[in-house]
Amino acid sequence: MTLGVTEPFTTSLKVSFYAAIALVLPILLWQAWAFLAPAAGEDTQRILGLFVVLATGLFAVGVAFCYAIVLPKALSFLVDYDSELYTSQIRASYFLSFVALTLLAFGIAFEMPIFVLGLVRLGVLSADRLRRNRRIGYVAMLAFAILLPTVDPVSLALEVAPLLVLFEVSIWIAVVMERRWERSAAEAL
Repeated sequence: MTLGVTEPFTTSLKVSFYAAIALVLPILLWQAWAFLAPAAGEDTQRILGLFVVLATGLFAVGVAFCYAIVLPKALSFLVDYDSELYTSQIRASYFLSFVALTLLAFGIAFEMPIFVLGLVRLGVLSADRLRRNRRIGYVAMLAFAILLPTVDPVSLALEVAPLLVLFEVSIWIAVVMERRWERSAAEAL
């Protein structure tokens, strides 16, 4: 449903803008990388290239998970909530903004293993510390899920579950990579 005179047109522009960003972003990132890559060593380029591929894959999985699993259940719950009291007529621009923000938030949320691994590599966190403070991590994942755009308990549960799995995967990847980095440092000496 649209309510304003210009809303059908501006909604079409928003859809086109979001689609253009989604299509052009990989090319822009590739161009930025092509500009910066010569400044890094060959080994660093290979590792960063692997992280870029992994981050892109995680982002795509997060968006797909949200689109296929979370959004249908969240929209059903939110639109049908107290449907005997209210008649729901959703504005197209609000719907589009909600869906786009939710998809983006899930894509970013699924980048969490990259973020954790980066903190381990920088020495801010360690695999041992992550394992010891698992409960704090679980609470942090719950708090992060609460900050995501959806507000209903159904989508909150659907948000927390993959975040907890990703957190556990992050811990085990950190264990493996930390050992590998320590071995590489010992061999370099």
